[in-house]
Amino acid sequence: MLFLLVLSFYSEFEWVQLEGTNARGISREIIAATAAERYGKRNIEKRFIRLNSGIFSGGCKVLFSKGSEIEGLPRDLKLMRRAIKMKKFDRYSALYKEGELRQEWKKLEKESAEKLGISSLSFEELGKFLPEEDYKDEEGEIEPGLIVEKMAGIKYPAKTYYSFIEIKEDRTVKIIPVVIKLCPLAEKIEEYMNNLVPKGD
Repeated sequence: MLFLLVLSFYSEFEWVQLEGTNARGISREIIAATAAERYGKRNIEKRFIRLNSGIFSGGCKVLFSKGSEIEGLPRDLKLMRRAIKMKKFDRYSALYKEGELRQEWKKLEKESAEKLGISSLSFEELGKFLPEEDYKDEEGEIEPGLIVEKMAGIKYPAKTYYSFIEIKEDRTVKIIPVVIKLCPLAEKIEEYMNNLVPKGD
């Protein structure tokens, strides 16, 4: 599908690291943010836009009400308009090529690998820490639960950040909180496990 680049923005919002991890704690920190105070509580949307590491590669799907005008973005985040027609929404892909979050992701990858005693989080290296033969039952089938048990005692290096997207709807300017959790180890382990378990017919 064709991508149309969104070009002009009036505002740029910083990424701020979150201390809390549960929804209530996250909401409390966001509402107390300087940007939130500037726009006022009534102009903060209750929903969060949740992003993942897909922003570094193929992008993350983001939806806005049909006809919304985007007037501000988090620093270094780009939105690409998707040429996919929807009745009530305009669809975009959020992309982040280079910047603070990308650098932090790389640091967390390195820290995670060091914690496991391997050189990287590649499947080959993960196989040294999670050898396939250790997770098979008597019939030779993979038991994902055994991998989960082994990983239970490991602290997953992670950081969570928030920022805002500014939109205009029916002449009203609002901001939508954007939250992203960076946890390379959790994502890589999940991907590794999914590749180990045979897909059904």
